[in-house]
Amino acid sequence: MDEYAESQFKARVARRAEQLNMNVRAVYSDSGLSRDLKRTSIGHRTIDQIERLARNLGWTFPQIMGFSNRIDVGISHLAYHGAGAMLKRMPPWSRTEDNWIDAHATLYDILVARRDEGRLPEDNAERARILSEYVDILVRACETRPEPTRPPLSPEEIDAWVVPRAPAEANG
Repeated sequence: MDEYAESQFKARVARRAEQLNMNVRAVYSDSGLSRDLKRTSIGHRTIDQIERLARNLGWTFPQIMGFSNRIDVGISHLAYHGAGAMLKRMPPWSRTEDNWIDAHATLYDILVARRDEGRLPEDNAERARILSEYVDILVRACETRPEPTRPPLSPEEIDAWVVPRAPAEANG
């Protein structure tokens, strides 16, 4: 583990301890780690030691290691269905699995960037409107793409992939 990763690990532990109003030394000590282990690089700690430290901080192993859930399932779902709508509007020769995957990835990246910039509304109808605008833009941009070598997907095959979800049950 390089020095940068080690410093990031220690900074995550310190920030989390501060969020929990805990003393950093106490966090290490309560996790059964000696003061020397705090100074030991992450590459020399055992997974068990790191997991104990994570549990003491109310975290999982991936969280303490700085791994994140890189996929926002709600945004991915929206992008997936947007990609299906996009393919239905494109010329038949362009309806391939590769283009569906490309469309999903592109729409996902656009929506995540908007979210990260604070420009993706929480309202689903507004999100759908924004998605529709991007689909329009991307469909126009793809009109000049060369024909693929794989056979195109039919609208029925696209519908078979996009399984409609039942609306969430109302709580009450």
